[in-house]
Amino acid sequence: MKFIFLLCLLHIPASSQIPGEKDLLDSALKAMTSKNYAAASQIFSDLLTKFPASHQRTYVSILLAESVLESGRPKYALALADQFIQTYPKSRYAKNAKSLKARALYQDAQYREAIQYLNEIGDDTNALATAKTHLSAGEMWNMIQSTPALAKKSSWIRESSQKWLAIKRSQKARESLKLLPQKKDHKTADPEGPVQIGLITSLTGANAETGLAIKRGAEMAVTEYNSSHTPKVEIAVYDDRSDMVQAILATRSACASERTAALIGPIESSSMAAVATIANDKQIPIFSATANTLRLSPLGPYVYQASVDIETRAEILAQFTVVKMKCKSLAIIAPLDAYGETVANAFARKAEQLGGHVVALEKFYDNATDFKEQLKSIRMNGFLQRADRAWTYTRLAKLTTIQKDSLFTLYYASDSLLLADEQERPTQSMPYIDALFLPVDLEDIGYIAPQIAFYNIKTQIIGGEDWNDLKTLRAQQNYLTDAVFCAEFFPTAKRAKDFESLFLRKFGQKASPEVYYTYDVLQSLFAAIQNKNFTAEDIQIALQKGVEYSGINKKFSWNKNAQTNTSLHFLRFQNGIVQSLEP
Repeated sequence: MKFIFLLCLLHIPASSQIPGEKDLLDSALKAMTSKNYAAASQIFSDLLTKFPASHQRTYVSILLAESVLESGRPKYALALADQFIQTYPKSRYAKNAKSLKARALYQDAQYREAIQYLNEIGDDTNALATAKTHLSAGEMWNMIQSTPALAKKSSWIRESSQKWLAIKRSQKARESLKLLPQKKDHKTADPEGPVQIGLITSLTGANAETGLAIKRGAEMAVTEYNSSHTPKVEIAVYDDRSDMVQAILATRSACASERTAALIGPIESSSMAAVATIANDKQIPIFSATANTLRLSPLGPYVYQASVDIETRAEILAQFTVVKMKCKSLAIIAPLDAYGETVANAFARKAEQLGGHVVALEKFYDNATDFKEQLKSIRMNGFLQRADRAWTYTRLAKLTTIQKDSLFTLYYASDSLLLADEQERPTQSMPYIDALFLPVDLEDIGYIAPQIAFYNIKTQIIGGEDWNDLKTLRAQQNYLTDAVFCAEFFPTAKRAKDFESLFLRKFGQKASPEVYYTYDVLQSLFAAIQNKNFTAEDIQIALQKGVEYSGINKKFSWNKNAQTNTSLHFLRFQNGIVQSLEP
């Protein structure tokens, strides 16, 4: 929720604006980006007053409410949220307004009201989290008894029981547990199987091609396993029609079957997040083979994620950069959007925890082609921190260009050549930054890479997760030699090549990365099943104790402390080819 204003930035209406409106809007957005929320709220308020007929009125109104809340005025933000919900019930920002209302209630310490409203808008996860933290055992029990919908939620009942036990009220704890619905037995009639695994994927709709390939890969995995193992396994395929609502219905259907022992979730992150809580509430292990935008494991102990989410991936890359590559002085150039904000902050936070020093964190707008300001700032920051290590990027970010220039002149007064060099195209290199992290799209590489060389910044390039594209890398080979990046997909083992050949012969097409991911997830699940764990409960116990599997693409490790697999490939572009940095 804290990225609401960044998410809104992605949807700025393209319609024409009234003269003067754009300048005010730009000023307000800059104030928000700088976290000057009080100033931003005043400008947004002025916008609504001066331009009451603006086509962007709903957009500005939701950002006004957000800036008011972030400036520490929850009661005013609550009033604005209520006004927005009543006035613009069909706005595309209506969901944002409802979320903001819940946050305002929470920030105003109206915890019961916040919980009730979160339940009302369907945000079960945050409602329960708030109840855990801010309700006593008695308050939570009273809320469950007075709210029929909560009395049907196993997660609330179990938490209520835990709260009673924590204060040594065992009788009350047993009373709570009596509300639990009778647990379905997911055991199969035959103790030797077959164990049924539900596969929720897209056989129709926009993702049908990928979904069909995933189905084929899953069937190959099952056939291979059944040829030499017991209990046998079978796949029950559910078509989500490339639609979130259908994915939810498919998951409910799969969970309703007493034979379902585990689930493989939908292709897309949003659909996977929507269905994960359903399976978790039914205590059926659910695996995401492909979702990587969101961190899913906090949704519950029965949720397992094979592909590393973007925030965790940035943390892993930071650890590799600082610990393995021993790069201590770092800079970052990231896009000014929700993705860039998440990845850049995660990388910087982890790097500093591990003893690294972030010298500069620069942002750029979508479709930017000129990176002069960002690179000159990085170059300047590198020289300034070399002169005085106390200049962290957070301190330097507060200085104006004139202030930085003054400091530079002060520190390097005796180096007339360097002072003159900074006024034109730099001829003297700036080697004081060990690594530059670029979590950017492939299309941006062609613009940024040559400009790094132009501004004579000598540093190790650390790329984003989508850099494993040999054609693009070779086009910028003069600038990206020795660039290091990570990737989910880089199958090089003989088993991977055998799998690729078999898939091609059988179906007449190459196996996509998603096919590899699903095949490997199933194999890691089979590692739990092969010891006669053929119920959902048995499989969950085995997974929580620990399951290790070396897949055809990468390694897997599941246990109670590792529901998100953190295995990645670290790669280097060198001599025109991409090579693995792993032993």
